[in-house]
Amino acid sequence: RKVADFELRKKFEGGLLFAISLHPAYLEFDEPTEMASHLRHCNTTVVVLDRFSVDKAAEAPPLRTYPETFRVQLEFEVGHRLDHKAEMELVAPLVQSLAMHHSPNYDMGWLSWVSEKVWPSFRRGLEKMFSVDILPSIRQSLPGPLKNIKLTECSLGDAHPQFGPISACSRSHDGLEVQIDMHIEYITQTSIVLDAGIASFSINSLKIKGVVSIRF
Repeated sequence: RKVADFELRKKFEGGLLFAISLHPAYLEFDEPTEMASHLRHCNTTVVVLDRFSVDKAAEAPPLRTYPETFRVQLEFEVGHRLDHKAEMELVAPLVQSLAMHHSPNYDMGWLSWVSEKVWPSFRRGLEKMFSVDILPSIRQSLPGPLKNIKLTECSLGDAHPQFGPISACSRSHDGLEVQIDMHIEYITQTSIVLDAGIASFSINSLKIKGVVSIRF
C-alpha cells in the first residue's frame, strides 16, 4: 500500500488538494469542546477538521495518505456566539422534522415457507435465463479470446431464500415518508462451471445477504 500511495503522490503535479464545506449558522458544532469553553465570552469561533472531514479534490492524493495528526484549523470572527440554549432552539425544528418512528420487527416465516415451495420451479427458470440471456451478454463484453466461453454446468443447489424480519419506519419531512425494510438471506452450494477453452472457472457457493427497502 505504501508503494501505491507513493505512486499516487508522484503523479500529482500540484493543484487543489481538498475542499471544505461549512454552514455559517452551525460553526459551533464543529468546534472542539475544550475550545468552546475558553471562547464562550469571545467573538471568535474555531473549527477543527481532521482528514476525513474534508472532501478530496479530483486527481489529488487519497486522504488516507495524510497522517492521523492532520488537522485544519479555521478561526472565524462572529458578531456573537450562540449559546447552548440558542443552538438547541435553532436546530430543534430540523431535528424534529428528521425524527423517525420505528415499528417493531415482524417475522416473515410464512414468506420463507412459500419460497421453499416455489423455489425449485423458480430456480430452473433462473438457471435457464442465465444460460440463454445473461451469458450471451457477458460474452459481448469480454475480450476476443474469451468470447467463446461456454456454460458447461449450472446448478444453484437446493437451498432457498430466507426472508425476515420486516419492519417499517416513518418521518415527516416535506410530507410523510414511510419506508419498509425486509431482510433477505440466500446461502447455497452451487455448481456453475464456465469453460473458456484456455481455462475453466467454477463457482462453488453463493451468498446474498441484505435488506430490500421500499419507500413511499
